[in-house]
Amino acid sequence: MIRISSHRLLLCVVGTLVAATALYAADGASSRDRRSAVRSARGTDAAESEGPFLTENQRAMDRMMAGMAVKPTGDVDTIPS
Repeated sequence: MIRISSHRLLLCVVGTLVAATALYAADGASSRDRRSAVRSARGTDAAESEGPFLTENQRAMDRMMAGMAVKPTGDVDTIPS
């Protein structure tokens, strides 16, 4: 059995909560907010030049997510068709 001190456990829990909060906050920003942030940070309209990349990236993500949406067979050794 692994023993962990209460201090280390607290640090792990707090670290996990901080990371989860940061991911939630980052995920909540819309792509429009991200493009706006890029534009203001660079002082140019970088969002326009990144538009084609962002569109293609979203298309690839949608295709990947659709490919993962399969009905489980209950047999981990069988690849669903």
